[in-house]
Amino acid sequence: MRNLKLEPDATSRDRTATPAQVLAGQVLDGLATILWHDRLIRTRHADISVRQTSGAGMPILFLHGGGLCKESFQSQLESDLGSRFRVIAIDFPGHGASSDPFDADRTYSLDGLTDLAREVLDILEIERAVVVGASLGARVGLRMIRAFPGLIGLALTGTPLSDGDRRLSHWIASPFRGSLGDMAEEAFAHARERTDARAREWFSRESAREKSEDWPAGAVPPIMVLNGAEGCADDAAAPDEVGSHYVLPLAGPAPYLDADRVYNHLLLRFMRRMEDEERGFSTARSPSRG
Repeated sequence: MRNLKLEPDATSRDRTATPAQVLAGQVLDGLATILWHDRLIRTRHADISVRQTSGAGMPILFLHGGGLCKESFQSQLESDLGSRFRVIAIDFPGHGASSDPFDADRTYSLDGLTDLAREVLDILEIERAVVVGASLGARVGLRMIRAFPGLIGLALTGTPLSDGDRRLSHWIASPFRGSLGDMAEEAFAHARERTDARAREWFSRESAREKSEDWPAGAVPPIMVLNGAEGCADDAAAPDEVGSHYVLPLAGPAPYLDADRVYNHLLLRFMRRMEDEERGFSTARSPSRG
């Protein structure tokens, strides 16, 4: 296991907390190039807003934090990750452009959101994928280890790594602040205001539970953890299941926003490793030629 603490550099120091503007595309050499497109799909839980990039590589499913929306990952969708891989970001039920759940009691649980994420992949006809989760999305990602047999790898942000996490008081008071820390809330004020009140109530109840019990036992796919040095997650000790653990300096609970260049670089490196392992998996499944 590698447990690395990165030193501050000009890249991370100069980044601002303001997320990227939401763009439908950009003009390159006079040609309009669509970087991503949105669609609404009907699931058993809700009508889910799905944003996909035009990349043809390995699918990556991004799962946002409580009280946020898929636009929080815009810096990743518009990076080399989005152009190289099939990046998919969804709004959870009761968030963003998705509808409120058809049955809140069924959907507003970790098992319910995990079932929702698995169903989205089924509808998109994706059998194997990497999952990237932040805060609440990280906890759902951990559940997908058992719920989604095609999980190739898992990248997590803002989830506790040990039994010692007790810094949850502000998370209980404000799930939105727990997802973004000291970043300006105005950047995602629309997401906070839109979030279903029933989801907020569930966040407050769920955040009181010890999150370390989310960590699965037994064989797991490769796991990378990317946390900000100024985040609320306890990074004192990482479970044996974590293959790579990075602490990004000068970043809060959302390094995909306030240290996006470093975050994207590390995630791209992780994805290259997942591609290599997937090629090995495909070779092992192919019948030998005599």
